[in-house]
Amino acid sequence: LDPSDGNHKEYLRTLKKVHSKTKKGGTQYNFVWLDATQQTALAEAFGVGGESPRLVFLNARKGWLKNYIGTFTADAIWAYTKDSLLKGAGKVVDVSALPALVEEQNEDLFELDPEEEPEAKAEEKKKEAAKKKAQEKEKKAKEKAESSKKAKKDKKSKDKPEKTEKEEQQDDSKEQKEEPEAKAEDKDAEKEQANADKEDAGEKKKDDKKTKKKDEKKKKEDKKKEKEKEEDPK
Repeated sequence: LDPSDGNHKEYLRTLKKVHSKTKKGGTQYNFVWLDATQQTALAEAFGVGGESPRLVFLNARKGWLKNYIGTFTADAIWAYTKDSLLKGAGKVVDVSALPALVEEQNEDLFELDPEEEPEAKAEEKKKEAAKKKAQEKEKKAKEKAESSKKAKKDKKSKDKPEKTEKEEQQDDSKEQKEEPEAKAEDKDAEKEQANADKEDAGEKKKDDKKTKKKDEKKKKEDKKKEKEKEEDPK
């Protein structure tokens, strides 16, 4: 890979996706990405000098390599590892004669931020999909509950018989008849209250007369006692 390439990060994400697929699929590959501008001797030995991005499959134990030819996408590379790569050996190479790796000074250019990692993005998409699914499920449940409530209300309204014109007239007539009866009852109640008040007033008047007579009698007795005292000085 060439870090100065404008698509460098995208190519790096592609290789990481393939790496993730091989781990999950059970295929054993060790992935290494190198800076093509610093590993020129090794690139020449692999037959990919001056070009990037390039992908080389090396079988160090059997001593052969294959250069990948195709579109640089995760799906295409993954298909190649499952099909073409397994069909026979590639170019024979003396692994011990391959140039040594040069220590690279820009290893940080071959790292992705956590949020850029394919697995992190996939997990984020999975969470978003789960959240959206839960929201849709909740929305459907709410709509179903509202629909059921409306259906019950409509059924109740439908089952309740509507009054005929004749029944409505009878109700009106009954109300008109009950109205004067209610007024008459109110008048009777007022009359009874007036009688009760009158009786209370009469009772009070009688009590006042009794009290007055009692006071007059007491006054007479007091005068009589005073007179007897005057006549009998003893």
